Amino acid sequence: MRRWRESSEQRPKAAGTVARVQARPAPAGGSAASPQEVAAAGRGQSEEGGSPVAFHGKVALVTGAGSGMGQISAWRLADVGAQVAAVDINEEGLARTAAGRDNVHVFPCDVTDPSQVEQVVARVREQLGPIDRVTHAAAIMPASPLVDMPAEQILKIMQVNYAGTVYVTKATLPA
Repeated sequence: MRRWRESSEQRPKAAGTVARVQARPAPAGGSAASPQEVAAAGRGQSEEGGSPVAFHGKVALVTGAGSGMGQISAWRLADVGAQVAAVDINEEGLARTAAGRDNVHVFPCDVTDPSQVEQVVARVREQLGPIDRVTHAAAIMPASPLVDMPAEQILKIMQVNYAGTVYVTKATLPA
């Protein structure tokens, strides 16, 4: 049985970009796309003149924005014109994320506390307007093997990585 990629279908990509995927069979025993094709799709261009599709005027809430992928996501969204609500428990990291960017707004928050999440989401809506996009990047993963982790550490991982995502999703759903 041959696998086919989607044909000439527009698909939304990261940070509001759009890319086209051409129809062709997947290589025998291989993935449907090479790493280069996947990377190019992530940098997809709009149909109009090749410029990235802008988020100008949109509000994007990014958790874990104080470092790592959350910080990179916040910068990328800010670079394409979004008003970014940068959310993290790490206030120093948030300050670095927002440095030099007028459209990155700092909202310190512990995503494991549902009342803090609800309060921050309400403040974001009050200060920036309705939330158009949410990026969940708040996560922790200690380097030690699971068998060496105490139960408290496992619970903390679940609170941040799972419960934090649930709390933010619930709080940001349209009314």
